[in-house]
Amino acid sequence: MAGTPGSYGFVQAECPAKPGAFREYEGNEVPHRVRGLLRGYRGTEKRTENNRQECRGKPRRLSENGKGTEWTMLKPGDLAPAFTLPDSQGNQVSLTDFKGKKVVVYFYPKDSTPGCTRQACAFRDSFPEFEARGVVVIGISKDSAASHLKFAQRQELPFLLLSDENRQAIEAYGVWQEKKLYGKASMGVVRTTFLVDEAGRIEAVFEKAKPDTNAGEILNYLDKGERG
Repeated sequence: MAGTPGSYGFVQAECPAKPGAFREYEGNEVPHRVRGLLRGYRGTEKRTENNRQECRGKPRRLSENGKGTEWTMLKPGDLAPAFTLPDSQGNQVSLTDFKGKKVVVYFYPKDSTPGCTRQACAFRDSFPEFEARGVVVIGISKDSAASHLKFAQRQELPFLLLSDENRQAIEAYGVWQEKKLYGKASMGVVRTTFLVDEAGRIEAVFEKAKPDTNAGEILNYLDKGERG
């Protein structure tokens, strides 16, 4: 059950430096403001030069001023969360289907928008090079399977597009974040690409991916790895 200061085990408590942000504390690190059981990330707490407390380590989730829940993005070395989602034909596809292969999982905001179309076409044009390296390419957004089908047919996309209308993978990979457009804040998918290795761990993360160069950036990364 929930621990108290000086006890052993893990608890989740509010980070003093970030009101509304919850994180995990261990044993004697637990502050007095205990808020419940562990659901987050192991970290430490220390005093700064200004004698203020700060949070070190990432909370599993952050409450963004009542606008929604922002999830912490995965980092290299993390285990890639499993998912099973429908493709454009309605077939269920699981990440585990590709165990033993490298998998590019790219999250994008919306089908048929200018940036997402350019990114998809860049992966389409580079797809033979990914195939030659034995790398699977998967695009994921909140769009429906029907929307994916139209998008894939219109742009002649040869790789998988998966529908995540309930944000199963989107939240698990931490790409549901606050975004600002023309000064207005809202929650949405931030364009991010993950390279999952053969063992199912995150090998590389390409944050704030650029639509036109993301595919080439990943190929360059793969080539550098092959050259060792």
